Amino acid sequence: MKAIYKNRYKDEITFEHEGDTVVMTGGSWFRYSWPNVYDKAYEAFIQDNAKHLIPLMSLEEFKKEVHNYKDETMRPYSQLVYSDKDTIDMVDPSGGPYISLGDNLKEFFGKDYQDLVITEIKFKENVVTFKIK
Repeated sequence: MKAIYKNRYKDEITFEHEGDTVVMTGGSWFRYSWPNVYDKAYEAFIQDNAKHLIPLMSLEEFKKEVHNYKDETMRPYSQLVYSDKDTIDMVDPSGGPYISLGDNLKEFFGKDYQDLVITEIKFKENVVTFKIK
């Protein structure tokens, strides 16, 4: 199945669904991102603060606070956060559409089309391949 989406610059973005993949072509000037990995930073935060009996925060709270650069106490932990450069979690051609892991691509094929939830994104030379479930 093939679908065409016109973004805000009137670029034609083509989506082609076959099996467990959707291939997106068209558009230009793609940006993409890698997800941050917080495991080492959060572990260090827990170990340091547990020693001093300081109240701890959840991982979700930590993910927000570690980027609060006004709080000098978080700076050592922010330096332990890194990007997982083997994983792409978002792709956005200039003019859209912005698409990220977990998004459902069925909207491009029509409201009655099957769910196409993104589980993986691969990007090479302005061709994006989405693994879907």
